Amino acid sequence: MPDFYDAFSGAWPARMARAAYDALRLPGDVFAGRFAVRPEEDGQWSEADEYRARIADETIRSRATDLAGLAMLGASGAPRGALGSGPVRRRKAELPMDEASRLSRADDMGFRRDMPLKAGRAPQGETVGPAALSLEGRIFTGRTHSDAMSKAERTLGMPFEAMRQGPIVDGFVTSAGRYVSRWEAEEIARRARQGEASGIFGATRGLAAENLNRVGRAGSRSGSPDSAATAAGFPGGKGVWAVPVSPGSAASSQAAPLWHRTERPGTLDAANLADWEIQATLREAFDAGHDAVMMKNYTRPGGKKPETVIVVRDQAQLRSPNAAFDPRKRDSADLLAGTLPFAVLGGWSGSRARQDE
Repeated sequence: MPDFYDAFSGAWPARMARAAYDALRLPGDVFAGRFAVRPEEDGQWSEADEYRARIADETIRSRATDLAGLAMLGASGAPRGALGSGPVRRRKAELPMDEASRLSRADDMGFRRDMPLKAGRAPQGETVGPAALSLEGRIFTGRTHSDAMSKAERTLGMPFEAMRQGPIVDGFVTSAGRYVSRWEAEEIARRARQGEASGIFGATRGLAAENLNRVGRAGSRSGSPDSAATAAGFPGGKGVWAVPVSPGSAASSQAAPLWHRTERPGTLDAANLADWEIQATLREAFDAGHDAVMMKNYTRPGGKKPETVIVVRDQAQLRSPNAAFDPRKRDSADLLAGTLPFAVLGGWSGSRARQDE
């Protein structure tokens, strides 16, 4: 049985007073740096640090809303939300963010916590930039791949045929500075409405520079939340390509793995299949209603042995283990899938391609 103080503290006068007190303190708290989130390890911004930063941002947002609400009191002086107070802005119910609650929501949403995946990361809104070639351990860019080739020949002083080519020799550099294959570039361009591959070349090789209706600025930073991207070293295309890692293994801890959800998975034996055959099969599988494909016996470009790859149709099917797992954000590509930050706390921190301009 709650005592008088407990009962009174739940009434609106007490809640209003506390909210008003916190709201009025907001400018001073921000100025004093009380909401600043610093990395647990100096110089290393982790997903856990990002999650704490977003919680701090949400607190700032909530108190800022209360501060604005103080200016919306009705002529009668009634508190916001009471009769005569004017417009009311209902606050969404907050989700419990303790680990047990988050993991329970992850399970309810169908995330496979028993199969962590190693994948890449990129800011949402990533776009395709200039055409690029991987030659002699360097990335050469140009308006077209022919321009990039000419630049490489001038820079290196040798013909293209004599150059050491990278495992994925031709691709593009994205707005996040990532070097990606023609297949993954096609996927990014489609999401960004920059154009689509077409014709026989598109069906057998992927995106051409001529397919782009606009070119993103290569290497520009973005404050957008991270989304999943194809793991480094894989061509990607028709979804996000990721590699399973054993739970609790050293590889799992180093890779900062992701969890995925799937309702209708399929399988594909990729042994002896050409890239274009794999792309066509994935497209057929997704068109038929599958939302993920386990691709077995796939050998990556430059690889020595076959491996298993999970191809997930949509970025929204992947989450960081540190995510909020908010069911209301089920279709969001945000890896943390909670509330959007109130302020941008730094840009994307993924690996970037070193380019020879």
